[in-house]
Amino acid sequence: MLGNRNLAMMKMHEHRPELYNMLEQKLQIKSLYQMVLDMLSKATNIIFSATVYSRDTPHLANDAVMSAWVEVYQDPQQYWALYELA
Repeated sequence: MLGNRNLAMMKMHEHRPELYNMLEQKLQIKSLYQMVLDMLSKATNIIFSATVYSRDTPHLANDAVMSAWVEVYQDPQQYWALYELA
């Protein structure tokens, strides 16, 4: 559930308020994907639009994100942590 972060999956837990509330709180925390985007943006000085971080729609290819990853792949020594993560 927390890896997928599909809000539609919450419905099946509505009958268990304690679980539903816990999941709702956890969903407010940034996902691993969002944290990596933050790291990537900070390291490359490329700013991503808010739509890249959206949880409401499936992820789509984004030119700024692709450019940032190209930069990482072109200089793995400078961006080793991100290169290794990718």
